[in-house]
Amino acid sequence: MHTPNQALYPTVPLVNNFVYPPLGPVSSVGSIAMEEIAELARPEPNGAPFAIYVSIPYCRVQCSSCHMFKRLLPTRQDQEILLGEYLDCIFQQIEAYASTTRFSGVRCGAIYLGGGTASLLTPDQIKLLVRHLTGSFASGPDLEVTLEGNPSEFSCEYLDKVRTHGVNRLSIGYQSAIESTLKALNSPHRASQALASVKNALAAGVQTVNVDLLFNVPGQTEEQWHQDLYTLLDLAPQGISPGDYVVFPGTAAESLISTGRLTKQHDADTAHRWYQWSQERLTERGYEELVRRFRSAGSPLQLRRPVLQAELRNHRAWSRRLQLYRKASVSGAGRP
Repeated sequence: MHTPNQALYPTVPLVNNFVYPPLGPVSSVGSIAMEEIAELARPEPNGAPFAIYVSIPYCRVQCSSCHMFKRLLPTRQDQEILLGEYLDCIFQQIEAYASTTRFSGVRCGAIYLGGGTASLLTPDQIKLLVRHLTGSFASGPDLEVTLEGNPSEFSCEYLDKVRTHGVNRLSIGYQSAIESTLKALNSPHRASQALASVKNALAAGVQTVNVDLLFNVPGQTEEQWHQDLYTLLDLAPQGISPGDYVVFPGTAAESLISTGRLTKQHDADTAHRWYQWSQERLTERGYEELVRRFRSAGSPLQLRRPVLQAELRNHRAWSRRLQLYRKASVSGAGRP
């Protein structure tokens, strides 16, 4: 399956969010061990540093055209306990991977906590997760730890705490600071929260703040897009990632557009012109482009070589199966 990103950038490795972990029957008999798939018994070539991606596949609401794997947080269950149980399973994966030949002699250069919504974790849970990762894998003082999340979670108090726990880069799902655009997206935050999250992150002294901004959202005008980008440029985060909104098949956005309840998007030529305008404005302000992501001159480069991904689809079922996989694998890594 190809995503729009892969069509635009065929050299960028595709992370298929639909079939990881494997969806086949769970069995240690006749299955291919993860150590064969990921070559866990082979040392990492050239001893190059690697990045770790940890997925927190839960959200408070479902955005209209989100195609990523996630579950909505249950409202009738203690959410902190549920997320804690999920992390217990992730800790088992971390320990299993860390014991393999591939990751025993190399250094971790970057950790990315994504989702879903990684900012649903409490500061104490982030502390435990980062400590577990850095205690299991070798890393240096320049380790980059990214927390991806929603503006509604990024209060001053929250950011102060996670920064002391090792988070030095934020990726904020800002999307827009215009209410009508956020409504079309079914975003879980409001315009005031989007603006406050960037201001809070910069005030907290987080080393690198990246902000995701969407254009060609149904109903969005060119003037609104200009306003959104100028507003963000005035805040001056270290990174800005303008993204062309994609309506994926089978999503709520597709249904809303087909029934006339949501305005159709502009055509591809218009969207491209909007993006070219953005390139010009960002370049004028001193930003440089890194595959549709812009960083301010002098900002630290983010490591772009992820090779280890920790994620569970159903953490209750997988917690029971992890031990089975670990025993079935010669390396002890099993099939996470």
